[in-house]
Amino acid sequence: MWQAVATDKLDLMLSAWLPGTHGEYYAKYKDQVVNYGPNFKDAKIGLIVPEYVKAKSIEDLKTDTSFNKKITGIDAGSGVMLKTDQAIKDYGLDGYKLQASSGAGMIAELTRAEKAQKAIVVTGWVPHWMFAKWKLRFLDDPKGVYGAAETVDNVGSLSLEKKAPDVVAFLKKFQWASKDEIGEVMLAIQDGAKPEAAARDWVAKHPDRVAEWTDK
Repeated sequence: MWQAVATDKLDLMLSAWLPGTHGEYYAKYKDQVVNYGPNFKDAKIGLIVPEYVKAKSIEDLKTDTSFNKKITGIDAGSGVMLKTDQAIKDYGLDGYKLQASSGAGMIAELTRAEKAQKAIVVTGWVPHWMFAKWKLRFLDDPKGVYGAAETVDNVGSLSLEKKAPDVVAFLKKFQWASKDEIGEVMLAIQDGAKPEAAARDWVAKHPDRVAEWTDK
């Protein structure tokens, strides 16, 4: 995606995680793209639990037996999985197993746990629609294994401003206010709505927010 924007094959991407996750790509292509600023702040990865569990910190997993020493993960080799392997070591979570799965597999496990109100800890990130569906929170990470929060930026091609100045003006102002706001759209798409329809519906319901981005 970075290469496509840098070579003008794509006009824009709205999913550049900076400064960490995509930092290597940005360093490589920064002279061939334009960063129009964040559309979402406080993006992060980590270990996530339902609000109803007692654990507040990753450190609590050492003594909380309700999780059966299992962390439900996503695809093996993904960034959050590699960080979780490190967290198990750094926090001394002896006996804990990181169960590799997929994004869909993790959600299936979380769905079952939520229905039964059972303890579960999963690997995840925000923004994600699951925060709009359930009451979830990150476990505190006092050792900073998962790194600091990032921003999700709007990154365009060098030619975009000339081709679509109105779009660029919008991009400079467009920013989601919270994970709940963006989660509303993401959940609608997850529930079967086409992205275009979900976006139109959100725009119709939130004219004041849209006006902040468009001056109209």
